[in-house]
Amino acid sequence: MTKNQTLKGFRDFLPAQMAIREKVIGILKRNFEKYGFQPIQTPTLEYAEVLMGKYGEEADKLLYTFDDRGGRKVGLNYDLTIPTARLMAQYSGQIPLPFKRYQIQSSYRAENTQKGRYRQFTQCDIDTIGSNSPLSDAEIVAIISDSMTDLGLNNFTIRYNSRSILFSLIEKSGISSDKTMSVLQTLDKLDKKPEDEVKQELTDRGINPKEISTLFDLLKTVKEDDYLKDVIEMAKKMGTKNLEFSPFLMRGLDYYTGPIFETIV
Repeated sequence: MTKNQTLKGFRDFLPAQMAIREKVIGILKRNFEKYGFQPIQTPTLEYAEVLMGKYGEEADKLLYTFDDRGGRKVGLNYDLTIPTARLMAQYSGQIPLPFKRYQIQSSYRAENTQKGRYRQFTQCDIDTIGSNSPLSDAEIVAIISDSMTDLGLNNFTIRYNSRSILFSLIEKSGISSDKTMSVLQTLDKLDKKPEDEVKQELTDRGINPKEISTLFDLLKTVKEDDYLKDVIEMAKKMGTKNLEFSPFLMRGLDYYTGPIFETIV
């Protein structure tokens, strides 16, 4: 007997909901384009080898992968960043740099569903490719601030940190470099788990108590580095508000290497 219902973690949107979603997306697009970002679109399916090994061990477990009818190993896009990286490599030389792109499409993750987390969700993604200027990062923060304001969500906070700062702290703690990504993936759980549980997980991953203690002491006293200071100063000049330095902000994906931002409403 056919079940007239959606799969777990997937949703229908009726006209009243779509009207709101389309209005929100329209506001985001205007802000993206105001700062010179151009739209692109990539396929929902990629070769599995394009996706695997790019996000980290924990995220790889959430990839939807399967064999298509031609026997090819394929996967649903986990996010829009890796497909964009593939696109840039495929069309190398055809796209002038720096390239400012935005993308609004569905992404898919085979995770346990809970409030606010679904297996299919819409991602609104912006990137500047081919620039190492702090202005590029500052523009991202400014767009977040402008978009939240235009959406009427004035009680937002943009938390920021830098992976390069975290890499330095891990090194100063005496932790072996081959454990860096594992440590970051564990620390990323601090907003969901008590500090004692996170410390125990670090112990289980082979980090000794002295290294853990040193790392947490450093995290409680660390300041922005020069690059991050430049980013925030430029963002403020563009009107960005509600900024907060958050040294415990980690985010778990392996390809993060520089500034990281997260908006709390």
